Amino acid sequence: MHKILGTWLNKPSKRKFLEAIHLSKDNVDMRHDRVSPGFGQVIDGINKTRSDIAQMNCKLEGATEAINSLSSLLVDFLDHGYPLPGKVFFLGFNKTGTSSIHKLFSSLGYRSFHHPEWREISKFPLFSAFDVFSDGEPQNIIDFKTNFPDAFYILNVRNLDAWVVSRLKHIEYEKKIEGRVIRDPYWDNTASAVGQWIKKRNEVHLRVIESFGNGNGNFMILNYTRDSDANRKLSRFLGVPALNKKKLHSNKLDDNEGTASWRELFETVADQLSIPQEERYFDILTPSLFPEGSDLSHYLYHSS
Repeated sequence: MHKILGTWLNKPSKRKFLEAIHLSKDNVDMRHDRVSPGFGQVIDGINKTRSDIAQMNCKLEGATEAINSLSSLLVDFLDHGYPLPGKVFFLGFNKTGTSSIHKLFSSLGYRSFHHPEWREISKFPLFSAFDVFSDGEPQNIIDFKTNFPDAFYILNVRNLDAWVVSRLKHIEYEKKIEGRVIRDPYWDNTASAVGQWIKKRNEVHLRVIESFGNGNGNFMILNYTRDSDANRKLSRFLGVPALNKKKLHSNKLDDNEGTASWRELFETVADQLSIPQEERYFDILTPSLFPEGSDLSHYLYHSS
């Protein structure tokens, strides 16, 4: 077999065939040498492009996170306006615009609590869950100042006559419409109850004012029901521009229906207490109720 193959390979025609095969192989190798450098450059370019795309993806992811963060802040701003500078306590009695105040803060997304339960300093879970508190005077203002030294305190007041009449109408509503049985003689539409309200109001207002003194940066007196500029004053006091909006009136009982009879009761009690006519609309203090000789010269009786 080997002899036959050798004889065949020694023939001139077969040698030429083999030479042609070698020549073709050499040509392929030469072409590969010429193509390989260009092909490598293409591969390098593709790899670089992939790297650039990966870097762009990283930057895009970072930009997306930043946009999402800004969007979250924007949503929070639209929901809550500006953050409150601290806890806000309205220290005045009910029927001084507390429902409207609660509605104002709630409408802007702030956590507002409108119920007398907050008046006890021991209600710590409430103070963690909410930021704005109204509807009743605190039992001990010193406890609140001690536990919340950086809070903002507002004595919400109302003209004496209008405040008494509003309370009387509220009790009448509870009795007639809600069918509630009044068991607390202090919370009733009687001359005795009205006399107690007026005296206690004087005591509480004076105690609050003495606790904070004059010129305290985190304390203010506000007649929310009467003052058309009340929201702007709240806005400036708390540093929250969003509060400067149209006042919201919440309590529909404060109209003139049925007012005459309750105003007559107030006047009767005011006469019994010897309150001068000019003091019957004062919204902060009723000076004639203090012991004779009391020095009240440095206190405001009525807000401007």
